[in-house]
Amino acid sequence: MLRHLAISILLAAAAMAADSFEDMQKATDMTNADSVFALAKWCADNRMPTKATQLYRQVLKIDKDHFGANTALGMVLVGDRWVNKAFAPKAPAGGKDAGKDAAGGPKPGAAGPGPAAKDVAWDLSVAADPGPADNPFIDRYVEQMRKAGNDSDPMGAAVATLLRADNWPSSLPRLAKAMLTPGYGDVYGACDMIIELRKQDRMAEARKLFAIAMRASETVSDPEDLEHLAMVAISMRERKAVPRLIELLAGGPKNVQATAREALAAITRLPEKDLTAEKAKAWWNANWALSEDRILAEQLRSSDPLEAAEAAAGLCEMRNKDIFPVLFKLLRSDDNLVVNKSVRVLQRATTLDWGISPGMPADQRAKRVDALEKWWKDEHARFAWPGLPAEDGGGTAAGASAPDPDRESVEHLASTTGAEAQEAESRLRGRGRQAVPALLRGLESANPLIRRRAHDILLDATKQDFAFDPRDDDAKRAKAVADWRAWAVTEKLIPAPVAEDAPAGKP
Repeated sequence: MLRHLAISILLAAAAMAADSFEDMQKATDMTNADSVFALAKWCADNRMPTKATQLYRQVLKIDKDHFGANTALGMVLVGDRWVNKAFAPKAPAGGKDAGKDAAGGPKPGAAGPGPAAKDVAWDLSVAADPGPADNPFIDRYVEQMRKAGNDSDPMGAAVATLLRADNWPSSLPRLAKAMLTPGYGDVYGACDMIIELRKQDRMAEARKLFAIAMRASETVSDPEDLEHLAMVAISMRERKAVPRLIELLAGGPKNVQATAREALAAITRLPEKDLTAEKAKAWWNANWALSEDRILAEQLRSSDPLEAAEAAAGLCEMRNKDIFPVLFKLLRSDDNLVVNKSVRVLQRATTLDWGISPGMPADQRAKRVDALEKWWKDEHARFAWPGLPAEDGGGTAAGASAPDPDRESVEHLASTTGAEAQEAESRLRGRGRQAVPALLRGLESANPLIRRRAHDILLDATKQDFAFDPRDDDAKRAKAVADWRAWAVTEKLIPAPVAEDAPAGKP
């Protein structure tokens, strides 16, 4: 009680004396957990959510058990551990003594091993269907999606119809009910819908449908459906999907295993090359109940340089400055892949690659890193993450949309590191028409090699040709790209521009 009163006094006094974040920060003792928490609360109350999240994490570096900061970050106390409330075990029935052992103390090891796929607590609730109980129009398309061939015109028509704004309030509850009924046996169409929802930036709806698809997949056996689901999991990066993906990696067909491994690598940020079901299971048991930043902070200290580089990429999005000393070490590595990944993180954070590349002589690279370390020593206190979205736009706090793997693969088409370009091309070719949106962006790249390779993949994946020449001048290339985009709209591969007052009509 006294501590809460002290924090309230700190908040009130600071707010009266300061008008800006800079003023508040100057008046804050950054070595005192309660003072930093007061600053974080001020940021949260003044529409600076990313700065608030950063500061809550800073509080936990000073006092890992700080109640206010843990609670603000969505953590709950289980036994003697703070765990993410989304993964906290449900309290058993039994009143005020629930969650205690026979002696009345907290149950030891309450978090325990991670739950199996069937025990993951997905939120499957959806709003009630506002339409009439008898709605054959929606029901027909829900059934059509189950029976239609994957990537067929009837499948596309069902997906587009169910996603329409005027149908969606009834589509989601009816589709959820059907998919969760034993015997429906299809998740391919739902995965197509998730992809489209992501394109339209309807992430809350995409996450809801993804949860339903993951639960429904437990009774699905079609390899194409399961591979499609694993592919969607790459971009969703939802940790609750890990146990199901482990099952697919351990016992699915070969193509399903490959995509499940890729999805697990994206979620866990463990190196994909040597990732096994056993390693993923060990990661899940160790981390299922922890916060994302705590997991990444631990992996940043890994003895595996690739794992550390992947963790740095995740922590970069959280604006965690602890990544820089680690990056400086990784940039001196003899492993070109480690250096390349580290350069990409550095470029994401600062907008610059600092002239560092894997192929340059080690002594020259070391001199560049020395200069970078000196810069960081001078700029550390005022560094403002120029490569990330502005703070007043909400930033990229934990939970923001993850980068698109297809777009990352397109960027790697011009890589000169090992077989990275070939691996990116192979992945994009394997994605087929699903990669078209990212490949169309590749046609607009300033890099002619990316333009040429993206165009070659498009020709093969779509069997279309719109006379695009990667060496043409800007005007000619823009005309060809416009033709490509117009075709992609008709094929429902990218969303069409919508007139604001256009009436909605039935198909």
